[in-house]
This record gives sequence, structure tokens and C-alpha cells, in this order.
Amino acid sequence: MDRDAIEFAASIGGVREGSEAEREAFPGSTSPIIVLENGQRKIVASHFGLTPPWAKDADFGKKYAYNGRGESILEKPTFREPMLRGRRCLVRVVSFKENLGKNMWLHVFPKDPEARIYIAGLWEPANKHIASRSHCLVTTIPNSLIGPYHDRMPVILDDAEQELWLDPSTDPREAQKLIKPCQPDWLSFVEVDESAARRGRHQSHIDFDDE
Repeated sequence: MDRDAIEFAASIGGVREGSEAEREAFPGSTSPIIVLENGQRKIVASHFGLTPPWAKDADFGKKYAYNGRGESILEKPTFREPMLRGRRCLVRVVSFKENLGKNMWLHVFPKDPEARIYIAGLWEPANKHIASRSHCLVTTIPNSLIGPYHDRMPVILDDAEQELWLDPSTDPREAQKLIKPCQPDWLSFVEVDESAARRGRHQSHIDFDDE
């Protein structure tokens, strides 16, 4: 995850310093997200796996709702409610990985080494299952860079799109129009084997396959 967000989340007790959560986000982990409150961006700790109050148990999000398929996000009950109520967030990362199978990963990062990736997400308030907020990532069809390797990718937003996505007053249908693949020239990638990926280098480790 992004180091600045990690340090902030750690300061409010959401992510432990020195833990694996500093380097990796995975379903079921606690990680920082960005929300809009009183017109200001705020970094908060959140459970990775959207868990609505009607879920059967605390493992619901980890198993079934860590990603939301953008094409049907206003149709599926799990994702429709936060989308309609403006509970949209951003997940800021240095990079992400796609599982290619056979111990291989696609490691994707910004072409500009100083840039960060802002992924669209949805969040739910704390409830009887999860003591903190919970969230999912939103996915879309791949761009021409990712397409030859994977059939999905996260929704990556530019500055103007981020503001519209976060704003609870943005009409849900207008927000859904932001769910599209980003420009391929924003990104670069390398292929790595699983053993190298597990050694870790302060990167996000996220499989964007939808349930």
C-alpha cells in the first residue's frame, strides 16, 4: 500500500507498523482507504472485503465481496446500496499484482515513478460483523496493456474523476460512467514469479479476479 496512507492509518490504530499490512493488501486484511467527509479527504482504516449488515457472517466480504464488477454494480444488492448512497472511496497504492497462474504474477505500476494509483472502491459502515468500515475495489474490462494477460483490471481514476467518485452528491449513474479502463500509457508492468513476489518490496498484492 502507499506509504503515506499506511503511516496515517497506523497513527489512528488501523494498520500496525511493522506488519505485513504495511506492504500488502489482501481480502480480510485491514488497510487504509480515502473517503470524503465534510468536503475533505480523510484516510481511515477499513476491512478489505465489503460486509453489509445483512451478511451471514464476518467472512462474507473476504470470500465474496472484495471486488465489485463495475458493469453490474447498480444491480447486485451487495454493491448497489453503497453506490446509491454515495459511500464511495479510493484506495491509493504504489502498485498491484494480477495472478497469471503457474506461479507467475503481472506486477503493474505507474509509468511515472513519482505517481500513485488511485483505485475506485465502495465502503460500508461498521456493523455487527466488522468493527471498522469495510470496502471493496471496483473492477472493469482491461485496457490494451492488461488485456493480453488478464480479463479484468481495477478502475484507476485521474484527479478530476477522483473528485466526482468521492463526492456523495454525484449521481450514481454519473459515477458509474467513471467505471472504465484507464489509459494504457499511464502504466508499466513486469512479469515476476511467485517466489519473488512473496519476498515483498513494499508493494500491493491484490488478485483482481471477481467472485
